[in-house]
Amino acid sequence: MAGVRLALDGKVVLITGGSRGIGAETVRLFCEAGARVAFSFRKARERAVALVAETAEPERCRAIQQELSTPQMAMRLLLRQWRPLEGWIF
Repeated sequence: MAGVRLALDGKVVLITGGSRGIGAETVRLFCEAGARVAFSFRKARERAVALVAETAEPERCRAIQQELSTPQMAMRLLLRQWRPLEGWIF
């Protein structure tokens, strides 16, 4: 969207299924907006590694290979990575 600026400087976000498709585009968008992004993936390791390299340094964008079938699993995973959590795309 032209003219729309998303400002997420310093925010921490978890995106599940972030290695491809809409999830990957969401990772890109949130990184461009200044957020620290952790995203999960199950099988697409090469895509996940490439996306981290494309978007930011590992301190700002992290790919985590793990099944996140419940919100509780996702929350525990993210809290081990970064605190505090400001956003979660599930």
